Amino acid sequence: MDLPLLILILVVGGVFIAVIFLSVFLFMGMASRMSMARRKNAQTQQMMQMMMQNVLMARSELSAKNKELEKVASRMALSNEELQRLNSMKTKFLSMVVHDVRNPLTSISGYGTLLSESVNNRDAKRYADNILNSAKHLNMLVGDLADVARIESGKFKMIFELIDLKEVIEEIGYEDLIIAQNRGIKLEGSLPEEPLNAMADKQRIKQVLSNFLGNALKFTPAGGAINLSAKRQGGHITVSVRDTGPGIHPSEQKLVFAKFYQSKYSKATDQKKGWGLGLAISTEIIKGHGGTLGVTSKGLGKGAEFWFSLPAK
Repeated sequence: MDLPLLILILVVGGVFIAVIFLSVFLFMGMASRMSMARRKNAQTQQMMQMMMQNVLMARSELSAKNKELEKVASRMALSNEELQRLNSMKTKFLSMVVHDVRNPLTSISGYGTLLSESVNNRDAKRYADNILNSAKHLNMLVGDLADVARIESGKFKMIFELIDLKEVIEEIGYEDLIIAQNRGIKLEGSLPEEPLNAMADKQRIKQVLSNFLGNALKFTPAGGAINLSAKRQGGHITVSVRDTGPGIHPSEQKLVFAKFYQSKYSKATDQKKGWGLGLAISTEIIKGHGGTLGVTSKGLGKGAEFWFSLPAK
């Protein structure tokens, strides 16, 4: 055989063998990649199944929680209805108490006045005056209950007119001046010369001032002082009552305006002088005027200053 032919046969055979090996190598690589892809696909499917199971479990838990929330909401709705019913009953009860108590109270006051004016005996007159003072105090408490009942029933009315707050303050100051002097308390006033005009309900503003001054007289000891002042600040008029009484603890400076609140730092004798309604009613009155009110005190034993502010005219 010729040498060139032999070389050609060997070259062709080598190429053929190389092609076979390359094909086998490529096939094995493809098989390996396909196997890895199948494993990854199986893992992906497994992860998807786990995720679906978690989603189903989450949906089941969410559905259970939603049912619990619906039950809670239902119970809360029933509780709110019950609270509204009880609140309505309380308002009606207050109205009935006010009506039923005021009639005999009027008779007590009338007969007490008649008795005080007709007796000559000093002791008997003192007893009659005590009856009148007690009736007056009870009438004030009943008036507070009546106001609370009106506020809660939405029947709390106010009549607005142009008034001079300075005149109102002077009237209240003169009324309480004798009480302050009898108790050894110095009552001072600080008012500007110009009028302090505002659109307000005169009687309701007098009620707020009487409450502020009444509290100051109640808590200020003999030898103390009370200052009643008013001033115009921009578009508002601010009225304040400052005393040298026992002061108010920082934790109670917002609580004192809540209904029926009694300070835990007050003496038991002071707590029995009222029901804790005056400041709550005052809050509603001032809010109804579009104003604000508050109290400042540096703490126990350092006095307090109650104030309110109304839009000026």
